[in-house]
This record gives sequence, structure tokens and C-alpha cells, in this order.
Amino acid sequence: MTKLEGETDYRFVSRECLRIDAEYRDQVCAWIRANGINPADVPADATPVVWKGQLTIYVWERATDGCMILNPTEDGFLRRPVTVPVKVKPTGNVIHWLGSFEVSP
Repeated sequence: MTKLEGETDYRFVSRECLRIDAEYRDQVCAWIRANGINPADVPADATPVVWKGQLTIYVWERATDGCMILNPTEDGFLRRPVTVPVKVKPTGNVIHWLGSFEVSP
């Protein structure tokens, strides 16, 4: 099996790493949910922005039946930006996930 430079060989990821990844994901999902967004609607590659007390993030566009809508011009599904007030201040792993943010008074 050929491995590209920088690619992780998941055959050698320890159970401890998987546990930490699950904790990280659970904390991020709990924070997203606490701020009024369903984590299931957030694409894995979404880039969140927290600015002046507002969280903006792209979510999957869904039809009235809850199914994701195919993007007619590109591969994948449609996304739309959502902006909500930050109700719960980010901490720990959430700060790491956000990368950087501004906390306004």
C-alpha cells in the first residue's frame, strides 16, 4: 500500500487517539448544539467564524422533507451560511477547533 506524504496510516492509530478524537468531536458538537445549530447539519470541513458575539458557519441546505439538496453546478450538496448569537462561550477543544476568534463585550 502506497502512503502519500503527510497521510496517516490508520492501521497504527492507538485506541487512546481514537478516544481523544471522540471526546474532541463530542465537545465541539455539544457547543454547536448549545448555540442553536444541529451538528448533523454542519459539514465536516465547515469553517466556523466567531465575530462580535455571532457564530457564522455553513450548514447543509435541506429540503422540506429533511433530505440534503444536490448542488446542480458542483459535486456534492448545497450549503448555506447560518449566523446565530453565541449563547455559550467556547472553551477547551472548541477554542482549538475555532482556531482563533474575537470575544466582544
